[in-house]
Amino acid sequence: MDIEDTNPDTYGPEGFKDPQELLSWLKDNQPEEEISYTHGDLCMPNILIKDGNISGYIDLGRGGLGDPYRDIALCYRSYLYNTEINEEELKNELEHLLGFKLDMQKVKYYILVDELF
Repeated sequence: MDIEDTNPDTYGPEGFKDPQELLSWLKDNQPEEEISYTHGDLCMPNILIKDGNISGYIDLGRGGLGDPYRDIALCYRSYLYNTEINEEELKNELEHLLGFKLDMQKVKYYILVDELF
């Protein structure tokens, strides 16, 4: 793991001092999980689109059983990174598409989990 490849806010004055501190925080704050099949790296570059519709997925190496919020979180982060939408608009759009209110604490938790990969 290379700290240089992480979100600039994850480590430093406003974040964690190092990956060990982040890991300890994640262990102490792990949310209750709902288990289902997850892609494991559901970000925009891994979603194939044809004629405006999802036609497939690639890079399933991290796929397996886990909390669906893993995928929601990585998709959320990827969409913010790859588009000009703001966080509130994206949250509202995802809630509309998914049909339920997002638990943003879980979204943030799983984004932090991914910082260790």
